[in-house]
Amino acid sequence: MIGSLDMKKYLSSVTLSLLVSLMSASAWAGVNFNDEEITPKKPDSRKTQAIPAALITLKMLKPLDVSGSIKARLQTALLDREKFVLAKQAGESAKKLKTLRTKRDASRQGVLSDLYTQELQSSAMIARSLLDWDEAQLIYEEDLVYYRKDLKQYSACKPNCEEPEKPFPDYGDLIATLEDNMPRDDEERLQVYNLYLRGLLYEASGDEVGAVSAYGKALQIGQARLIAEIHTRIGDLESGIGNYQAAAHQYESVAFGEYYAESRVKQAWVYRQLNDCKNVLKVAARFRHTVSSAAEQKRFGREMLKYETECAAFYLRMDEVVKIDPEGVTLVEREIKLLKEARRRQGSRAVVKDDFRICLADALQNPFEVSQLSLKLAGTTRDPEFTWAGASDADDPDVSQPEEVYAANIASCMARRLEMFPEVTTLSGSVTLVVP
Repeated sequence: MIGSLDMKKYLSSVTLSLLVSLMSASAWAGVNFNDEEITPKKPDSRKTQAIPAALITLKMLKPLDVSGSIKARLQTALLDREKFVLAKQAGESAKKLKTLRTKRDASRQGVLSDLYTQELQSSAMIARSLLDWDEAQLIYEEDLVYYRKDLKQYSACKPNCEEPEKPFPDYGDLIATLEDNMPRDDEERLQVYNLYLRGLLYEASGDEVGAVSAYGKALQIGQARLIAEIHTRIGDLESGIGNYQAAAHQYESVAFGEYYAESRVKQAWVYRQLNDCKNVLKVAARFRHTVSSAAEQKRFGREMLKYETECAAFYLRMDEVVKIDPEGVTLVEREIKLLKEARRRQGSRAVVKDDFRICLADALQNPFEVSQLSLKLAGTTRDPEFTWAGASDADDPDVSQPEEVYAANIASCMARRLEMFPEVTTLSGSVTLVVP
C-alpha cells in the first residue's frame, strides 16, 4: 500500500511526465495553414522629431531692426516666449507652464498690434512672425475647443443636424509675409532663419513639399546655427514618405551637436528599412565610438542595439558583425539569445506567419510582377520547404516564371528567419501571399 508521502511523489512524477509529453507533442504538433491569406508587414514606425516651437532666440536675432519703446517691448515678448518654450521642452509642471504661458501671451498682446504700424525688415520681421505664429496657434486651439463641443452635440442629434467642419491651422498669410520680406543678400544668417521658419509653417500646415523646398534653400545658404536641425527635419520628412536613401543622406550630414546621437539612430533605422544591414552595423559602431554622453548612450543605445541585432540574426553572418563592429559582438550575441527565447514564447504558428509577412515585405523592395503568390509548405522549421503552388512538371525548366523567382527569394528569407526559432516544428498546408 502506498503511503501519503509516496503517493505525492508518485503523482508529482506522473504530472511531470505528462507535462514533458505535452510540451514535446506541442513542439511537434506542427504548423498547418489552410490557404490563409497573408499581407506584407508595414515598415516599423519610429517617432520622429516633433515640430519645434520655432525657438529662434533674441540672441540669434540681434540687432532688432526697430527702435523706441516698441523695441524694448518686442525684446520682452521674445524673452517671455523663449522661457515658455524652454520650460515646455524641459517638461516643467503644468502650473509653471500656465504661469509662463500667461506671461508670454500678455507680453505678445502688449506689442503685436503696434508692430503692424511699423515698417519692419530683417530680424524684426522674423520676430513678429514668431509672435504671429503663437497668435495663430492660439486661435486654432480655441477653434478646436468649439469644434469638439459642436461635434459632441452633432453626435447626439445626427442625422438631423449638420456635421461641424473641422478647423485647420492656416499659416498662408504668415508664409507669404516671410517670402515678401526676405532679408538682404548680405544677411545670410537671417535668410536661413526666415527660410527655416517658413519650413516649419509649411510642416505645420501639412505641406511637406513646401517644407522641404524651404529647408533646402536654407541649406544652400548655410551660415547659421540651425543647419543641423534643418538636416534632421528634412530627414524626418523624407523618411515619413519612404525616401529612405534621401533620409539617410540628411542624417549623415548631422556631424556633431545636440542632434548628433539621435541622427545616428535615425540613420540606422532608415538603413534597416532598406535591409542595408552592413550600413546599420557601421552606424552602430560609429555610435558606440563617437557618442560620449552617458545620457545619450542610455537614451538611444537600446534602440540602436535592436536594429543591429535584427540584422545580425536575420541578414548577416556573425563573422561580418565581428569585422564591422567588434565591440558590439558580445551585446549582439546576448540579444540574439533573448530574441530566440522571445520567438519561442510567441509560438510557432505566430512566428511563421509573422516571418511570411516580413519576407513578403522584403521581396516587395524589388518590382513585384504578380498580385498574389500561393506557396505550399513542407518540411520543418529547421529544414523548411516552400514551393510555388503553380509549379508544373510541364513548365520549361530553363524559363523561370516570376512567381518561381519570388517564391525562391521568400523561401530563402524564411529559412534564415526560422533558424532563429529554437524548436523543431513540422510545416504543412499552403498560404497565399497577397500584394495590396
